[in-house]
Amino acid sequence: MQKKLLQFICCPACKHELLLRQNQLICSRCKKTYKIDKGIPILIDLKNAPQYLAHQISYFENEDKTRPEYRLDEWQKSYLRRFFDNVYVSKESVVLDIGTGSAYMAVELAKRGTTVIASDLTVAQLHKLAKAVKENKLESQLLLVCCSAESLPFKTKIANVVIENALLEHLSKEKDAIEEIARICKKSASVMISVPLAYKQLWPFLIPINIWHDKRIGHLRRYTASSLKKKMSQFTFKRIYYTGHILKFLFFLSSFIIKTKKFDSFAERTDEICKAVPYGGTVITAFFSKK
Repeated sequence: MQKKLLQFICCPACKHELLLRQNQLICSRCKKTYKIDKGIPILIDLKNAPQYLAHQISYFENEDKTRPEYRLDEWQKSYLRRFFDNVYVSKESVVLDIGTGSAYMAVELAKRGTTVIASDLTVAQLHKLAKAVKENKLESQLLLVCCSAESLPFKTKIANVVIENALLEHLSKEKDAIEEIARICKKSASVMISVPLAYKQLWPFLIPINIWHDKRIGHLRRYTASSLKKKMSQFTFKRIYYTGHILKFLFFLSSFIIKTKKFDSFAERTDEICKAVPYGGTVITAFFSKK
């Protein structure tokens, strides 16, 4: 296990120090033990995970089998541009990428010398990410943890930046997850959150496919700007973007049909034009700071 992690992690149950003993972590207070799987600390009881989490782990494990090795797509470059337009990071910053998925944000930030802790529920994805970490010689910058976003195994007030993209909509205990973000953030820490846009703001003919997608992927809710701001009441709202507009969807559909990525950059340019328009988007990306 990356020993640098010990200064940042704690017991997810009681939030006390974890002690490294051979190939496991032991809580200094409640004595719970957590295994380390091929270098990845597993700070959640995966065998007894709630059904909705078990469904999502299964879904993303199957998706991971078909996902190519690490690469940066045009839409991911757009998310990175928005991030750097709104968030300052330095080599002294600590960034938590919670629900990291393909980990493009974590990898690109670590390449810039920032300490990034990337967490996810999907162990298979974290093992694949560990290979990318080694190949890019990022072992000292990009730290990996398997955990739940609803009970984070991170010490209080350690984060300068928190990223939660495509995560809150999956969580049954959404309020707990937001409380955890507030707990781990330093004062004035930056937070980037992406969530799906409410049905009432979608083009009507796209609502059925989005309902099908939500059920398939395990989305429990959708958001408007006002509902997201209300839920994030411990944070100061900074900026919001609306993405996934109809022209981007049509470019994506064309690319999928003829199996090309030639249209991807055009799709992102059209989406940038509509970034301030709520109606017809599919995703909200919002930036906040800790009060």
